[in-house]
Amino acid sequence: MMRLVAAATLLTLGGLLLAACEDEGSSSGTTPTAAAVEDGSLAFDTIEQGDQSGIQGDEAVLEVARTPEEWQDLWSRHRAGRQPVTEPPAVDFAERMVVAVIDGQQPTGGHTFYVTAIEVVGERLVVRVERSVPGEACVVASMLTWPFHVVETAKSHLEAGFDVTETVFECG
Repeated sequence: MMRLVAAATLLTLGGLLLAACEDEGSSSGTTPTAAAVEDGSLAFDTIEQGDQSGIQGDEAVLEVARTPEEWQDLWSRHRAGRQPVTEPPAVDFAERMVVAVIDGQQPTGGHTFYVTAIEVVGERLVVRVERSVPGEACVVASMLTWPFHVVETAKSHLEAGFDVTETVFECG
């Protein structure tokens, strides 16, 4: 019995350490970076991705920053409560903008929320987002998370919206 408790404790601590390491803005190799294509898609680059946004709510949100002031505000709210306090990465707002997608509160670690494509559809900018959810057999950290993905893309004045697709991944 004692070995089971010790093993469960180690798994939980390992998951927490892994989540903390992933939260520090390092983009994992599993997050796609779109390439410009001829069908109206916009290329984008990841600024930061993780599972602990300071923008914490119950529903997924899309935020767009088209000016340095909007970017400063978005970055301050997104990084709220995290140390060290950092300035937002430089963005050339004459030609670029920032798009952030933040998922609603999730009950455990193991959830991801990331941009897969940004497309011009008619008179609208559509941000395609993938929500990845751990299956029932997955061992995940017991902690509240707000998965997010912040990207930089070509500037557009079109109204932006997002379309979320959900995938459940199974663990061995």
